[in-house]
Amino acid sequence: MYFSIKYIQLWLKNHQKRLQFGDSIPSMTEIASRAGISRQTLYAVLNSERTEFGQITQIRLSRAINQISSEPSYQHSKMARIDLSGSCPRIKFGV
Repeated sequence: MYFSIKYIQLWLKNHQKRLQFGDSIPSMTEIASRAGISRQTLYAVLNSERTEFGQITQIRLSRAINQISSEPSYQHSKMARIDLSGSCPRIKFGV
């Protein structure tokens, strides 16, 4: 089983946001390497630069996403956190 291109694109966009916020997660280059595809292909998938990608690319990216998502260090994110310092809890975004 493998993920749809739409899901892969959504996951990669979220991953990029996490990198921007300083999460200690694999780089886009490392994702491409783990999937056994080029960075150019990874960014072409991310940016919908081609209308169709081979099933092998989808399978490889799906495996890499599953592998990365299952790592304990990937579960922690700096994208959103709860600030309890004030009189009421607030959700904060970013670092």
